[in-house]
Amino acid sequence: MIDKDQVNAWLRMVDPTATLWVGVGQKPDGGFFAAPEPSTMPVARVFDYFSKFNAAKTHMFVCPAPRPAGARRKKGTAALSHVIWSDFDASPERPELIVPDKLRDHTRLVPSGRPGNFHVYVPLSRPVRKPENISLLNWLLTKAIHGDAKWSDDSLLRLPGSINPKTGARVGPIPAVGRRTQIHPQALLDMLREYAGGMDLRNLRDMLGVTGGRSEPMRVIALTTAERRELMARLPSKTRSILRSNMLRTKGDISRTFYGFWRDFYAAGLTIDQTYALMQHFEPATTDYAERLDEDLPRCWAKYEKAAQR
Repeated sequence: MIDKDQVNAWLRMVDPTATLWVGVGQKPDGGFFAAPEPSTMPVARVFDYFSKFNAAKTHMFVCPAPRPAGARRKKGTAALSHVIWSDFDASPERPELIVPDKLRDHTRLVPSGRPGNFHVYVPLSRPVRKPENISLLNWLLTKAIHGDAKWSDDSLLRLPGSINPKTGARVGPIPAVGRRTQIHPQALLDMLREYAGGMDLRNLRDMLGVTGGRSEPMRVIALTTAERRELMARLPSKTRSILRSNMLRTKGDISRTFYGFWRDFYAAGLTIDQTYALMQHFEPATTDYAERLDEDLPRCWAKYEKAAQR
């Protein structure tokens, strides 16, 4: 029987609202069988789907990158990804998984059902939205840990909570994922750039699907709780209340609303990077406004600076 708690923990990590590609196999090598045909389905159906099969005899596979409803599993069809991943299989040449020190706080190692073998996940604070960028970050992570060729946006991993029929061992458990675990794609790319070999990574914004705004990518500074409190204390009380409530009432255009909201941050003497760091903890900026945050904040900041020079 598959472990429902582990399945749900994995689904929360990859995207609790997504449509995922799932598949099963009952051949010794894990190959798929004809019926029922593997397909995409909402995460709410994933556990019930896999529960129909004999867990001890069925290979259960999932693709971590969500796909549009009805999409086939092939390269270039991922809608986005909230995680970056790699696969490590121990071998005589690589008997032990070694995660670089700078990545340890952001990686989650999931035993894949054979001693020494792991699926390596990096939860993101905001999703990567282009298939080629998902593959790029997966490839860099794979280079960093000397993993196997599982970096494509359509690659498959075993479902945590299921059984690996080759060994009879359960896949998992999944270590807890907290806000401090998650990392911004830009910060992750900066950490991984040394593993790129001869690849040109200068145009990082384009690789992450972020266009417009300033020429340099937005940088995420990690704020301690004390630093966040100090920055918020400098803001007007009304602005602090909005941040604490995690709600921002939109009046017409959302960009115009944020333009007025951020003006208080600029007037209080916060830098653009400090403002951006606070926005990572403000739900309206990381959900409804996520796709435009990196572009609109620098544009608004430039307008504040220009107005101040008059």
